Formats: sequence, C-alpha cells, structure tokens
Amino acid sequence: MIALLVLLAAAGEAVEASGDVTQITLTYTVGGYYPSGLDKLAEAVDGVFRRRLERLGVQAETP
Repeated sequence: MIALLVLLAAAGEAVEASGDVTQITLTYTVGGYYPSGLDKLAEAVDGVFRRRLERLGVQAETP
C-alpha cells in the first residue's frame, strides 16, 4: 500500500523586544492531503516547532 502525503506549509516569525524581554511569535499554516487526516500530525508538528523555539531561547540566554 502506498500512502499519499501532500503538504503545503507556510510559516512566519515576529520578534518583539521590550526592555530585557524578547517575545517571538511563530505562526504556521499547513494544508494538503493525508489519508488519516492532517489533525493526526498537528501535535507532532507543534512539538517540532516548540523544541526549535526552546533551543533558540537557550542559545539566546547562553553567554
């Protein structure tokens, strides 16, 4: 059986600095076709982006 997976993704980041605090907002949209439904992938995709931003935070705070 061959599973068809077609995804189109778009992501954007906004960075806002205020005093000693920097806030990064990541937004993304995924669309396409996945036989089991794209909602099944949402938690995994969120986790990838969350880890990416966490690593960025650690690097930013490391002297």
